[in-house]
Amino acid sequence: MQSESKEEYEEFLKKLIKRLEVAQQNAPKGRLKILKKGGHYEYYYCEAGVGSSRVSARYLSKNEDALIKALVQKEYDKKLLREASEQLKKMKRKPENVGAESLEHVYYDLTDARKQLINPRMNLRRETIQEWLDAPYEGKGFREGDPEIYTEAGERVRSKSEKMIADKLRLLEIPYKYECPMELKGYGTIYPDFTLLNKHTLQPAILEHFGIMDDPEYSANAVAKVRTYERNGIFLGQNLFLTFETAQTPFDARSLETILADFI
Repeated sequence: MQSESKEEYEEFLKKLIKRLEVAQQNAPKGRLKILKKGGHYEYYYCEAGVGSSRVSARYLSKNEDALIKALVQKEYDKKLLREASEQLKKMKRKPENVGAESLEHVYYDLTDARKQLINPRMNLRRETIQEWLDAPYEGKGFREGDPEIYTEAGERVRSKSEKMIADKLRLLEIPYKYECPMELKGYGTIYPDFTLLNKHTLQPAILEHFGIMDDPEYSANAVAKVRTYERNGIFLGQNLFLTFETAQTPFDARSLETILADFI
């Protein structure tokens, strides 16, 4: 399950099932057959099941767009209703095997021709994650003379350790933004090294790398920064994760798999 409690997810399923049952009652009769002709699609209304020798198919023009969408929605809603009902049954037996990903796959398993015609009935995480990644922001920027260090994806960062982190996050498929600004009470604008998005819960988190911990002034500032995060409701191990290194103890990117296990 996502970040919801068992009770919250069960309530979500019940409401979804009720909406889908009403939608099925109001859906038009018949089914839709889609054929690809060249670079476009043609739509046909079928009174009987697709593939039956008794199918009576009628071509649907663009003027019948509402019927086309309603027929595709009907078939999708039927499959989603079946999956949601199965999940609700499992809630009492094996709730750990229940989650929104199975519901989302009902949509993702559709052909592209059908996807573009329906309402998924729920927020889809892939789309939400992409929207989060695509949202523009202005980072901290670099000064002339700063070292030019780039990740495997061509993104400029400030240190070799940050490059290791960025490359590892990409390898683990954890969505992130580098030095995305945020406002903290008592501090002002801050540029966390990495802002992460948990692709399962869609909740953001901060990942800070402290790379000169053997410098007393640097380490004191690091502690003050963490305290400021805490005063703003950002807590270590929940939505704040830290990595460290000193001159004698270099950073090991392999530790991220353990630190960010819930994000993978």
